[in-house]
Amino acid sequence: MMAAVNHYDGAAKMVMDRVEGWRGRVKKTDNWDTVDTAARNSSDLRARSAAMEVDLTIFGLEKNSASADKLINDAPAHIGNRGFDSYMLGMLGNRGVDSSRIHATLKNWAHDADEGTRYWALEGLSLLGSDDTIPDFLEVLRNDPSMNVRQRCAASLARAGMMTREQRMQAVPGLIEISGDGPASAPTQGWAFQALREITGEPLGNDAAAWHTWFADHGNERVEQFHRADPNIVLGDS
Repeated sequence: MMAAVNHYDGAAKMVMDRVEGWRGRVKKTDNWDTVDTAARNSSDLRARSAAMEVDLTIFGLEKNSASADKLINDAPAHIGNRGFDSYMLGMLGNRGVDSSRIHATLKNWAHDADEGTRYWALEGLSLLGSDDTIPDFLEVLRNDPSMNVRQRCAASLARAGMMTREQRMQAVPGLIEISGDGPASAPTQGWAFQALREITGEPLGNDAAAWHTWFADHGNERVEQFHRADPNIVLGDS
């Protein structure tokens, strides 16, 4: 996994090819936590994907509806497990397990009364990596009462999880709208501007009108640029 994080060609594929054979033979350790964190923040979606497969294997979660049922049913009863449940559901949904149902569940949890539940639901949504989660992120960024949740929302939309850079460009019009929304708080507008810079790679300042002009003139061009590029390469720590 560290070879995958360090961009050694074929390393992530080696994990993917072997991970099923590790079921019941690997366990969570402090060393794995370090590797897992590095992989989740990798600039290569292949490393992120391989880490998800290892996590599902470590925790003995088969890629089927029974695993999704177990996590969905656990969360209401055990508030302390909701972070884990949300995270693993996002991974299962990304692997094609009950994706629509998991999306609906995480979207619902993103509006829970408990702040921590909402925070972790966003983490799960980011792992789904699907276009239909983008309106969910924008709605939370506009309206969630917690600054902590809104900040996590902007970061997830810009760089976390499994969306490609081309997918993230779909959020740009909504982020521009939020950045220029008078009633929005200054921190929310600031996070929207930061997300715009990270998603687009364009070093504009905190000026909603300038972003509107840039997107009108160059948005399609930037989408096409990301479309032609390697879809596995995203904004990450390494």
